[in-house]
Order: sequence, then C-alpha cells, then structure tokens
Amino acid sequence: MSLGFKIPKILGLLLLFTYSCKFEPNNLRSTLKSQNIYQHIAKGSVKFTRSSNLTSGNLEFTLLKPYACAIKYWSDDLNENPSETSPKIFNCTSEELEQNITFSDLETTVPYSFKIYVWPKALSSEQGSYLTLKERLSLKDLASSEIVFHNYNSPRQTGETYTFKSKDKHNLLDLRNKILSKYSTDSGVRCQESPIYSELDYKRESSQGDATNRPLHGLSSLATDGYAFAPTNAHPNYNTHLIHQFDSVERLQNMEWQFKWNDVPHTFTSFPPGYIEGLEIKSNDLSFNIEHRDLMGTLPIHSTGASTLEFEVNAIYPGQINFVHLEFKSEIEANPSLYCTYLYENSKFVLPDQYYKTLNSGSYNMTLIYESIQLHYKSHLQYPPWVITSQDWVHAKINKVL
Repeated sequence: MSLGFKIPKILGLLLLFTYSCKFEPNNLRSTLKSQNIYQHIAKGSVKFTRSSNLTSGNLEFTLLKPYACAIKYWSDDLNENPSETSPKIFNCTSEELEQNITFSDLETTVPYSFKIYVWPKALSSEQGSYLTLKERLSLKDLASSEIVFHNYNSPRQTGETYTFKSKDKHNLLDLRNKILSKYSTDSGVRCQESPIYSELDYKRESSQGDATNRPLHGLSSLATDGYAFAPTNAHPNYNTHLIHQFDSVERLQNMEWQFKWNDVPHTFTSFPPGYIEGLEIKSNDLSFNIEHRDLMGTLPIHSTGASTLEFEVNAIYPGQINFVHLEFKSEIEANPSLYCTYLYENSKFVLPDQYYKTLNSGSYNMTLIYESIQLHYKSHLQYPPWVITSQDWVHAKINKVL
C-alpha cells in the first residue's frame, strides 16, 4: 500500500508512559496536527477501542466529504515493532464517510500511535492534512517498591545512576504526578527571585537496604551503547551511585541499556537525551539566536529592550514530561535575580512582563535549561521501572537597556 510519498527516516520524538496491560477508557490523545485537519475530519469523531483481549483494536473517525485517506501506525515502545521509522500503513475504505478500520496482532502491553492522512482526491497526499494520536495507558494499578534513577548532563556528557528501594510499593501514577508537580508551575509557568527546585521523595539516602553490601540493590554490570558507549564506574564519593563519563555521543542514535538485575541480564532501548537544537529570543524589534554551551570562556552578549522577551525553543527528543528553566543572574549584588520554570508543551513562550520588569537595567548571565524525563516500565519484566532524566542548556549575557 502506498500513500504516494516517502516516509522520512527519522527517530521518534515522543515516548509515552509505556507499559501497562490496562488502557484508559478515553484512550487517545492528540499530539501533532495540521491546522486544517478539522476541515476534513469531524472534530470529536476519532476514537480507538481495544478488543477485550487487547490483541486488536478499531480506529473510527468521520470524514466530512469522501476524501482519500490513509493511516500509519507504530509502536510507542522502541523495543517493539512496527517502529516509527518503519510503520505499517492502511488505506481507508473508499467512498465511505464513516471509517472503521481494524488493527490486529497488537501487543497487549504496548501503546500505539496513529497518524491519519486526509486529502481531496484531486490532490496528492502532500497537499492534504494529518492528525497524530497516541494511545493512553493507565498507571494507577501499577506499583513497585524498587526504582532505578538515571540523570544525564548533556553539556558535560556525564551521567549518574542509583537505585531506590522502599518498604512499600510506590504507585507509578503517583510517581508521574510527583514529577509533574516537581516545580509546582501555575498556569504553565512559575517565577521567583530564588532558585526553583523541589527534591523528589526518592532520594538514595532515604532508600531501604544495606548500603555497604548491596549499594545498588539488584543492579550490576551496567553499560550503555548506541547514543553513547561506556561502562559505568563506582562514584568516587558515593558508593550508592554509579557514574558515566562519555568521551563522545552519537546524537541521532537511541540509548541502549545493558545491565543485570539480581544477576539476570536484561537490555532495553530508550530515546536519546533531550537536546536544545536551537533557541531564538525576541525583544522589541531585535531577534538573536543562542547556541553557546561551553563551560568555560567568554559568553556572547545580546542587548534587550524594555519589552519582555519571547522565546522559541527547538527541543528534540522530549520525554513524557519536560520543563524549561530560565535563570537571570546579575553580577551586581544589589540587582535581583530571576528564576522561571515552564512546563514545556509548546516551543514558543513569553517571559511574563511583570517578572521581566523586576530586572533592573544592566548585564545578566542568562541560562536556559531544558529538562526531559522518560519512564521505562513493563509490568511483565523482571526488573524495576527506570526514571531517565536529562538536562541540556545554552547561555549568554543579556544586557537590558531601558
């Protein structure tokens, strides 16, 4: 079956909370769409229903006219097929407005994505519209008393891994909600004069277990490949942590994890760490790009005016939960600093004017940090959930001129 165009060979950009054997009743969420999609498809008509044994499902939607259409679908688990780079394709039933398409041989513990293409029959598919939807999974019935945490620092190309164990099992829905509320953003943004940070309740120091004899509980022989190849070493300062030092990275490759849990070998694949591919800032009639990541050296200087700042962050490989942190630090002690945190849902956002006005005229060191969080879990696997976080940043000097 052909859509009349080539499928781009790109890595998937979104990772859902995989992996449960229970699907939420309202189980599709829209992620990406073209502006004119609802000129072709009736809004609210799209739904996907799994069969009772979860091995098949029906995708339903209503066309507003007898358009041509087709569907690509793929697994949201990098460890299962079909993949986003090699999806399966179905053509719609011709001449029918009410579309009902059955997908079979689905994995019962894996969510899927569906991309619907619609176009007038006199045109090509490239001139049509599209809608991408992802299956929702329920986490409320999933719990674990052990969790593996990994944090990656992109500019330094270093990572740390530790394990957490508690007396009671932790509900994974609660874990997700705690991560979402980590910075307590109000209406998507929070700003204040002091640094914004909230520790999760899963610190290694509060973990159960013998830190001397089993500092990493059941985890051993951890190594990575793909995005970055490196065995791990014991942290020089904490025997309950492992440290990763990568000499180089392959940014377009997924991360491959190899390890043992209770002496049984396991592997899985995750998306690459989140990365800032571009940052554009606008102020008054000025516009400039920031790409500086160097940890040493002189920062580039950009002037801004009285009008507040508009940001466009091109972040790739986002996780399920993503934050953008803005920091403005003055070298003059009398000048206030400003720290803002955004829940990253759109590439464009504005620094609220009431907070920008608190910055006096003068020079500020500005850092924008992109934090992405992935969670890997399957209910039938014999190892704990993994929480994989990463931070990337760019920085510059901002000279506010009134």
